[in-house]
Amino acid sequence: MSFRIKLLLGMVLLPTICLLVFLSLSVVTFVDDKKAFVYEWNQLQARYIASQIDLNLMRMKNDPQEALFVAHVDTSMNNVLDVAGRVQKDEAVSIIKTYAAAMCSGLRSITWIEIEGRMVYTYCHKLKNSYELFAFDRSRLETYFAERGISENILVGYDGYVIAGPPGFPIGRELTSIVGNGVKEIFDNSFEKGRVEIKDKRDGETYLLNFYRIPNESLLIISMTARSAPERAAYFFVYRGVIFAAALMLITIMAALFASGALIRSVVRLRNAMQNFGAGQMDVHLEVGSKDEVGQLAGLFNDMVTHIKQLMSVHEEKARIDAEMVLASDLQRKFFPLDIYSNSRYQFAGFYEPASQCGGDWWTYVETEDHFIVCICDVTGHGLQSALITSAACAVVASFKSNLQGPAQLMQAMNRAVFETSRGALNMTCLIASFDKRDNTMTYCNASHEPTYYFTPRDGMKRTDINVFEAVNGPRLGESLDAEFTETALSFEAGSVFLFYSDGLKDIVNSDNKAFEERRILKVLTKVTNDSFAADAILNMAKKDTNEWRGQSGLIDDLSYFIVKHNTDGPSH
Repeated sequence: MSFRIKLLLGMVLLPTICLLVFLSLSVVTFVDDKKAFVYEWNQLQARYIASQIDLNLMRMKNDPQEALFVAHVDTSMNNVLDVAGRVQKDEAVSIIKTYAAAMCSGLRSITWIEIEGRMVYTYCHKLKNSYELFAFDRSRLETYFAERGISENILVGYDGYVIAGPPGFPIGRELTSIVGNGVKEIFDNSFEKGRVEIKDKRDGETYLLNFYRIPNESLLIISMTARSAPERAAYFFVYRGVIFAAALMLITIMAALFASGALIRSVVRLRNAMQNFGAGQMDVHLEVGSKDEVGQLAGLFNDMVTHIKQLMSVHEEKARIDAEMVLASDLQRKFFPLDIYSNSRYQFAGFYEPASQCGGDWWTYVETEDHFIVCICDVTGHGLQSALITSAACAVVASFKSNLQGPAQLMQAMNRAVFETSRGALNMTCLIASFDKRDNTMTYCNASHEPTYYFTPRDGMKRTDINVFEAVNGPRLGESLDAEFTETALSFEAGSVFLFYSDGLKDIVNSDNKAFEERRILKVLTKVTNDSFAADAILNMAKKDTNEWRGQSGLIDDLSYFIVKHNTDGPSH
């Protein structure tokens, strides 16, 4: 099955099913809501009619001119105490004497009498020592029952006789004789309001009766509504819903046919472009013909092609740079001499590890006839730029190998080379130490580099037995072309051990991001308790301790350090 057919089925069937389900649920909900509305409306209507009847009675009590007459009769019903109203007094007294007993008997506060073919409603209210009677036109009462809608409103006395109702409804008969005995439940309880369901014997249809008792009166308002009325009201809703559903389906089918054609064409173009791109055609480009999702997808495809091209270019450039960095790293490592070296008076063991492929640390040693000279440098930062500065320093040391007059002279030359190479952008710390082979002395020059620790191995070594160079540091190399550097002489005991290092040693951190502190450096040195430890053995102890501290953590800065040990009895084995 093609994508277009699937799309059409999805665009037509799914909305149709959803619409039919929605229509079914809507009909059920509409009927239920309509019933609830009708029943609630009938209850409100009954309450409204009751309040209006009560209000009219109150008006006629307060204003006799609102009624035909208002009178007070003694409890024997024989003496009329007073009369007022629109009719003549004599006529009112005659009516009262004739019909007083009928007016104030039974379970109805309102009754009706026919006088000379004229329907008159009367009201009887018992006071403390008398009865209050008044009569009024039927129009004042029946106006509330004249309209017949889906409900019939009826006024009934507690005795069950109909007092008023819609046109054509039998007046003066018992309600049970009209609609059946199902209404007896209303008169058998004293609820203020309620709802009962009966089967009307007039047409056999089921009716719902809402009733409401008028407060302080022996009257009930009853609203009768056929249970089928809300359902009949729903038929029109269903009819319109079916027509709307059919029209919507037709419109959906037409829209689906139109939309699917354009969509399929766009998808096919996108598929072909992706196939061409996958086959290696890198200049693929889709025309974006719309701003909808399909157009956005085409734009994203174009962006993807552009980004892939850029990534390939970046990858190629990165591969080239990585290759050059590997070459640079290999070249920089050639700046370093052998890690282990010894002569007639001194042993040397060094270690170097850059934080990246190229670093800014560098150390070397130079031997002359009377001196053994070591140098350690640290350029600001690390990376290729720093490595270039170390190459300048390396070149200076190489050029002075045959003509070294002292550390200060060499430091001055290195300062000039670093300054002219970086023009002050990068600086270098440096420490140069010249060990005299003829005696136990050393001359050194420091350009703001880390201090050097030295000690004489002995049993019971303590941290207080480890010394540090006390000379004042000079300026860093490359800060100023006119910088001056001072040499300092130092005497030491035979067999002394020296540790030279860069600041990367103290920057080592473990997995908890805690730094490798000075106390740990001193702790390693205190393990050298006698003269039997060679320089490379001491270096290996330091490497083991730093590696255990680092674990899997990378370096923050380039790491380099070396050990120089003075031989007490000639060259080391």
